[in-house]
This record gives sequence, structure tokens and C-alpha cells, in this order.
Amino acid sequence: MKLPQKEVECKIQTSPPSAQEADAPERPEENADILIKNLLLAFRKLWVQVKLLASFVMVDLGGYQLLDRLIQWSVRNPHKAICILAAFLAFLLPFLLMLGIGLSTLLMTLTGFLILEGVILTIIAMLLIGCLGTLILVVLFLKQLNRT
Repeated sequence: MKLPQKEVECKIQTSPPSAQEADAPERPEENADILIKNLLLAFRKLWVQVKLLASFVMVDLGGYQLLDRLIQWSVRNPHKAICILAAFLAFLLPFLLMLGIGLSTLLMTLTGFLILEGVILTIIAMLLIGCLGTLILVVLFLKQLNRT
């Protein structure tokens, strides 16, 4: 289950720049496009490396055989397997709780900030509309007084 060599060697084929392109300054949009293109290429290369590593571990180092032996042992010893699984989950539970509390705190903080900011902006907008409305009414009232 090896990956083909073409997928590992992600080469970019670019044409050499012409004389006009060399003299012309680059626009910011081109720089952003080049940056995004390079980032996507880097992530693709990273994904290919992760797939190669997983393939190496599972095929060459015997990961599939280890999983198969583990499943066979679990079928032969179900009580021990359940106890080991329960111990693993009990060991993992505090870490999952801390991760959940941290993520929920982060989510509530960001959401609370957005709600608070929205409330403040709404109050300010209402005050601004009230002041402008009052100013318009005063101007109309004064114009009406000047006509009489």
C-alpha cells in the first residue's frame, strides 16, 4: 500500500518570467494569490507526508497485524478488554473535561463579547437616531414658527 512517487514529489512547473513581467511591479492581489497558492501547496505536501507516515506505520511497521492481534485478544478475553477500556476512559475523562471546559469558556467569551458589543452598538444607534430625530423635529418646528 505504498503511495506513488508522483504524489510525493509535488513539483511546481512555472514558466520563466518575460522581460515585461520582470520590470513591472507586482500588485498586492498577485502577492495574496501567490501566498495562498504557496500555503495550499505546503498543506498538500504536509498531507502527503502524513499519508506516507501512516502508510509506513501501518504497512511496514506492522500496524495492521498489531490491530488484528489486539482485536483477537479482546475477543478471547472480553472481561479484561472491558476493564482496560474502562481504565483508559477513566484516565482520559479528566483531560476531556478540561478540554470541554476550556472550549466552552472560549466559546462563551467570544459569544458574550459579540452579544455585549451588539447591545452597546444598538444602544448607541438608538441614542443617535433619537438625537437626530429630535434635531429634525426642532428644525421643522423652528421653520414653522418663522413662517407665521
